[in-house]
Amino acid sequence: MAHPRILLIDATQLEAWNAHGGRLTLEGQFPASDDGQGAFGRYLAAHRASRLYLLADVVEEGFQYETAPAVSGADRQALLARRQAQYFYGTPLTTALSLGRERAGRRDERYLFAALTRPAMFEPWLALLRKSEAQVAGLWSTPLLAPALLARIAPALPRALLVSIGRGGIRQTYVEDGKLRFSRLAPQSGASPGDLAAACESESTKIHQYLVGQRILARGSLLPVLVLVNPAQRDIFRQTLRSSDELEFVPTDIAQAARAIGLHDVPTDCAAASLFAQILLRDPPPAQFATREDLSFHRLGRARVALLAVGAAVLAGCLMFAARQVLDALTIRNQTELTIEQTKSDLVRYQNLLAALPPLPASADELRSMIGRYRNLETSNATPLALYRDISRGLDAAPQIELDRIEWAQADDPDAAIDTGAQRAAPQAGARAERFAVAVVSGHLALPADADQRAQLAAVDAFAAALRQDSELRVSVLRMPVDIESQRALRSDTAVRGEAPRFSLRVARKIG
Repeated sequence: MAHPRILLIDATQLEAWNAHGGRLTLEGQFPASDDGQGAFGRYLAAHRASRLYLLADVVEEGFQYETAPAVSGADRQALLARRQAQYFYGTPLTTALSLGRERAGRRDERYLFAALTRPAMFEPWLALLRKSEAQVAGLWSTPLLAPALLARIAPALPRALLVSIGRGGIRQTYVEDGKLRFSRLAPQSGASPGDLAAACESESTKIHQYLVGQRILARGSLLPVLVLVNPAQRDIFRQTLRSSDELEFVPTDIAQAARAIGLHDVPTDCAAASLFAQILLRDPPPAQFATREDLSFHRLGRARVALLAVGAAVLAGCLMFAARQVLDALTIRNQTELTIEQTKSDLVRYQNLLAALPPLPASADELRSMIGRYRNLETSNATPLALYRDISRGLDAAPQIELDRIEWAQADDPDAAIDTGAQRAAPQAGARAERFAVAVVSGHLALPADADQRAQLAAVDAFAAALRQDSELRVSVLRMPVDIESQRALRSDTAVRGEAPRFSLRVARKIG
């Protein structure tokens, strides 16, 4: 993965810094000329995958403080865009910082509107960045980073004036309650430590008067002034800077400040550009000056990284699932092998046990067939006693019936003709057909001599009906005492002469 890079832009040139492991390495200086811009284009082509942070330190900047009604959403965006266009007409490099809401009245929201008022200085560099489709994370200025830097080196101060020295001059930034209130870059008049210290004192006095005049700072209040200086020049600044009732100068070791923000490469002079660059990498503020067009490729890069992260997460999940499936398959295979080995062992033991038993007179198949035949014989060894009881109950209901003979047998079909010799034979081994006890009842009617044919038929029907009261019996009439063919008519006045009328019935019951 490519390292992030800092592009420091001032009025004369652009510097490219490579950031890695808390160290900043200068990779190139590109003058604000055609040759410098051409070299910068080649530099961008060689580092297309890098994420670029633009840091501006120029005099051409503006700040405007104002209160506005507290709104949100699209209304807030429209309000901020309208106010920025009013205050900084002609430059798209604007931003707005919320300073909180007022404590009284309508509780309006306080804003600090900021802008880089000379866009022509940045347009050649931004055009090259857009042309090379560079991933621009944003465009910041050193005043926007001053609150974060001051919070690291002096967190206990509620307000202070931070003074830093750079190639463009002396930067003075007023911070109150962790919010940027005003900043100014003044040119430096000399290069000696004494001249720098005198210039810092003079410029601090001027900006204090401005803050009091704008009612940003209360009159008569003491304002701490932190001046970032090299440790070797600290004594000179301490002797030159004279505190007063309104300004308290505190020469601050720039090496200690660098270590406080995690910068390993300590500056060897008073230049604080590397401190602001490190703060920008560690904690970039949300407010910045770049337009949506300048940030478009950075958003695409972040989307690409997000998609790659999601793809990597899905791939990792799939690999974990596949590994678990492989582990489960191996576990099942091991269990299967153990089961097979156990089965073989049990089979050997079983065969050994069988071998130790005395030999049987017959094989297992012959014994199984013999047991089946025995069970069939038990099932077929039924007696006619139950069927005789049923017939006896029917005779109780029909006193005119006299029995002559009962033929009993077993059969597979309750309507089959009785063949006693055949039916008494044992059925085939393993047969599962239903078995029935069948009895053919033959008898005659004990009726008066003058009984007519209708009375004879009624007596037999009554006997059959008495037997059918048992639902398990199947009763069918085989022979009636009277010929009831359709060609002959029954006459109630015709008396039976000669022998007693005879009949026969078949009665069947399921066995078992």
